[in-house]
Amino acid sequence: MTPEEIAAAETAAAKAKADAETARLAEEAKKKEDFETWLASQPKDVQEKYNAHVGGLKSALEKERAENQALKPKAKLADELTAAEQKKKDAELSDLEKEKKVRLALEEENKQLKLNQMRRDAAEKVKLPSEFADRLRGETPEELEADAQKLLKAIPTSVNLSATNASNSTGAVTDAQRKAFLNGGPLPGV
Repeated sequence: MTPEEIAAAETAAAKAKADAETARLAEEAKKKEDFETWLASQPKDVQEKYNAHVGGLKSALEKERAENQALKPKAKLADELTAAEQKKKDAELSDLEKEKKVRLALEEENKQLKLNQMRRDAAEKVKLPSEFADRLRGETPEELEADAQKLLKAIPTSVNLSATNASNSTGAVTDAQRKAFLNGGPLPGV
């Protein structure tokens, strides 16, 4: 639909709504007029009872309106207090959430520090070079120690080199060469 068609449809809908409201008000006025005509045709005692009943209803309605009017400031104050209380609760909850987040971060950091210490202890216990401590897997000291022993067994203690290695005629690999190789360095003597 084009903007003009949309505007025309909205105008038609607004006109239809206004026409319906005009018709409703006209019908209410007609009903009121018919009722007043009927009431005027009734005996005086019926008219007096009706007027007394309507007067009582009007009086009760006015009394209720006055009470409501007197309660408005109290209701407004109650709403303000409720809003302030909710705001305070939200702020406290926000503070609690912040504290919880900080606490969880500290707990995680503490767990990681303890795990790193256990890794160093396990490596030291089996005489694994300390450079390999961070490679150990496990959550308990026993698991870490078992992994350290497994890693230690996998590290070669000596390598038989060919005669082309003129720099090291004994064929033995030094600890420094072994560590360099395990950390991604070149194969000693090659």
